Amino acid sequence: MPDSDGRIHVSHTDDGARSRATVFFRLILLIPHAVWLALWGLGALLVLPVHWVGALILGRPMEWAHGFYAAFVRYALHVYAYLYLAADPYPTFFGEPGYVVEAEIPEAEPQRRWTIALRLFLTIPPFLLAAALTSGIGAGYASTETETSASVNFGLAGILAVLGWFASLALARTPQGLRDTQVYCLGYGAQVYAYLFLLTERFPTSDPRAVALEPLPQHPIRLPDADDDRQRDRLIVLFRILLVIPHFVWLAIWGIGALIVVVFGWFAVLITTRLPEGWHRFLAGYLRYGTHVSSFLYVLGAPFPGFLGRAGTYPVAPEIAPPQPQSRWKTAFRGFLAIPAMLVSSAFSAVLFVAGAGAWWCALVTGRVPDGLHGLLGWAVRYQAQLCGYILLLTDHYPYTGPDGIGRPVPVEESWQPGPETPLPRPEAP
Repeated sequence: MPDSDGRIHVSHTDDGARSRATVFFRLILLIPHAVWLALWGLGALLVLPVHWVGALILGRPMEWAHGFYAAFVRYALHVYAYLYLAADPYPTFFGEPGYVVEAEIPEAEPQRRWTIALRLFLTIPPFLLAAALTSGIGAGYASTETETSASVNFGLAGILAVLGWFASLALARTPQGLRDTQVYCLGYGAQVYAYLFLLTERFPTSDPRAVALEPLPQHPIRLPDADDDRQRDRLIVLFRILLVIPHFVWLAIWGIGALIVVVFGWFAVLITTRLPEGWHRFLAGYLRYGTHVSSFLYVLGAPFPGFLGRAGTYPVAPEIAPPQPQSRWKTAFRGFLAIPAMLVSSAFSAVLFVAGAGAWWCALVTGRVPDGLHGLLGWAVRYQAQLCGYILLLTDHYPYTGPDGIGRPVPVEESWQPGPETPLPRPEAP
């Protein structure tokens, strides 16, 4: 049964195993679901004005509409989980509970009329974030007399679906980090649509720690939780972009030196399997400094960072292991191997932009960053730091894509929260 806190809880029982045959023909197998989902979605849009007016009058969702939309949200989650390779079993067509990636939806409960009246407006910020996490920010088309071009922006889940397709064909399973990220992204999308369809009054939470996923594996580059009360100085927040300009200049200058060291370091690791300690310290300082600047820019960190990238001088800082032996073949093909991670990083950059804009606005209005956005920003910055460390030859451990959904403090406040909230229940470890 769903919990009684009024939230949409997303969970999974997937073991990662995939059938190569169904993976290869997945798009073809999904055609009947695509048609049915489009028809059901059209019906959901047509019923929405009636549902909205009825809920506004009654102060609660109508039972029949609540059941209709609950089944639709579950069914959409099942279909997209199958499409994005977060699940392997073929979904049914009626949104029944019990799929391997599932959303637990609470019963219809009274809701404040002002949140019902403003629901479309209140849903705009989480819709933007959901777009960055799932389908992308948008698409473009341009045509001139001599040239025609088109572009499509894929969200984090979309890029991971393409990479997961190749990985699943090769390994007959979806890597844990990719699967967990898909569950989080699709789960957040389910929260957003459930909020729009008046299935819950609880604002969608963007905190990865709210979803019971696998814990982070060991990695030489970690980003511990910052000792941060989430409070922000409004004046510093307002002029943050101007304040970070000197850091961008110094980061570019330092980056020239880092590039030279990486070139010589590549040969050193090929010969000795280890990056010289002095070069490691130089590149680690550059990585720490870049993380400080990025954290400050996206309002993840509060104070103005220093210019030396020293350990222990900023609340958001990666912990970097000392030099370790590295694989020669991974070093030789480092640039090629980093391409998939750089594609994922580009999607994380879009997430950082949207979540950072939301954090900036919330900090400017309320003087603090919501815990949900703080957790999401920390995840994105951690991935960028691990990728940078991989490219800079600080480690041959590949960046881990997934969030850490277990064993962390749970948030009390939500992203762009329009009303009072109660704490999330702590996810239980498997």
